[in-house]
Amino acid sequence: MMEQNFNKMNGKVYLIIVSLFLGNWSLNAQQVKKVSMQKEETYQVVDEYADYESINAVNGNIDCLNTEPKYDFSLDNSLKVYNSGVYDMVLKLIDDKDNVATRMIYIKKGTTHEIKNIPQGIYTIKEAHGVDWRQKIEDGKCIGVFTQGAHYRIAEIHPNFNIEKQYEKDKEITTIPYYEIELGVTQALVDDKKVDYKTNYISVEDFNK
Repeated sequence: MMEQNFNKMNGKVYLIIVSLFLGNWSLNAQQVKKVSMQKEETYQVVDEYADYESINAVNGNIDCLNTEPKYDFSLDNSLKVYNSGVYDMVLKLIDDKDNVATRMIYIKKGTTHEIKNIPQGIYTIKEAHGVDWRQKIEDGKCIGVFTQGAHYRIAEIHPNFNIEKQYEKDKEITTIPYYEIELGVTQALVDDKKVDYKTNYISVEDFNK
């Protein structure tokens, strides 16, 4: 009799254990189902320069609609520019008379380029320094940017390419201007996060005017 009661008790215990086990399994299955139904989130990296054309530039003139190349082959003058910086550079030579860029030149870092046969006048130099030069046409205007490490500024020098004539003992002496300048963004300037004192810095929009 005792043995029979024991078996029944064992039967009850067994049923309880099975019930608890099945209950836990059911809960875990719901959790798994819930996790599997969660919405997957994806992130897309937006390239703000995607509509620009990458330019594989070498030292020399850059074609751009905003530039009106002008030459005076009767003048043996030149502007020799050494890029001493850590970045490549794009230089715009702008005639102060009409505020139009007569040359737009690409100069790789550590190299020198000589701009020749410049028409008479006083010029402003705009500089762009950085990595990965790109261009696009927007509203009929050529827009150029460096996508990495960009610095834009106006050079402190304003080269005067007007011919000077002097007379000594009834003899005319003609002086043809010639300039050698050094431009560039140094590593110290790149590392310096303070920009307040950089009074000759301009925006990319000003560079492209």
